[in-house]
Order: sequence, then structure tokens, then C-alpha cells
Amino acid sequence: IVSRPADLIVDSIDGDSDAEAGRGLSLQWTVRNQGSGDSIVSSWKDRVMLTRNGTVGDGDDISLNQFTHTGRLNPSQSYTASGTVNVPFSLSGNYFAYVRTDSGSEVFEGTDGETNNASGLHPVTITRHIPDLAISGASFATDNGRISVQWLVQNIGENRTNTNYWYDAVIASTNEIFGDGDDRR
Repeated sequence: IVSRPADLIVDSIDGDSDAEAGRGLSLQWTVRNQGSGDSIVSSWKDRVMLTRNGTVGDGDDISLNQFTHTGRLNPSQSYTASGTVNVPFSLSGNYFAYVRTDSGSEVFEGTDGETNNASGLHPVTITRHIPDLAISGASFATDNGRISVQWLVQNIGENRTNTNYWYDAVIASTNEIFGDGDDRR
């Protein structure tokens, strides 16, 4: 009995080199079977990942999404896949994208075949344009000892807010210095 396992590798990865936090990052990659046998199974997942420090699998990696490949892969055959993943709003700075094929180890790749399933690193610069909420048009009125307050909140920043709601607070102070201990909500 001779074992002829598949050995899946990611030959190449390419795509956007700039991305915006909270938006899409488009990538494409090519997976090839460099083993002596076919994949046997006809479905596995390719996982798109980010790493900040350029070291794959050391614990700082961020999983962005996975894409299912369907179809057997014979020796020397390859496929090209592409996808757009959402970049988390919390990220900003220089990262590296990579793809790990057969991320769930569905394909039998022999005793050492799973160690080479990650692609090379694709540099990506992530920018984050943040919202900036500002109060404008505040007005105050008094009636029978009650104070009526109206205000308008505007986003004067470069991006939308990352939440659908927040709480505004009306604060009274005995002087014009906020946060000196005499403030009351």
C-alpha cells in the first residue's frame, strides 16, 4: 500500500494594498496541489487572515473570513479564488494579509503537509477615518424654574459612526470649567 497524499500550497496572493477600517479589502489567491495524490475530498476552506508583526500563527493573527472551495484537486492542478473581506473598524496601521488553505484540515496531506498551507505575506496599510461628533445650535430656556435644553449633534469627522446609538448628557456647572468637581448631570 502506497500513500500518495495531496499537498496544498498557496502559490500567490495579491490584491488591495490599501484598505479602510470598516470597509472591504479585496484579495485573490492561487492554490496548487503539489502532492502526489488528489485531494480526495471535494470541499475545504481558505481562510483570509491579517498579522501585524509579519509572523504567521503566533497569536496576533486576525481571521477576517473564510471561503469554501468546491471540487477535487489533482496533482499539479490549481485554482484561483478571490474575495472581499471586511476590515474591522478597530484596526489601523501596517498589516500583512495572508491566506491559509485547508484551514480546517479537511484534506489529508500526509504527516508534514499541513505545515505549508499559508501563503506569503501581502502588505496592507489600513487607515481609519473616525467620526467627530460636535454640538451645534444649543439653546436654553427657563420656565417656572425648569430649564429646557435643545441641541444638534453633527458628525464633522471623516467617517460614519460605528454604532447606531449613544447617550448625550446635559451637565450643569457653577463655573465655566468642565470637570473640576462642581459638575452635575
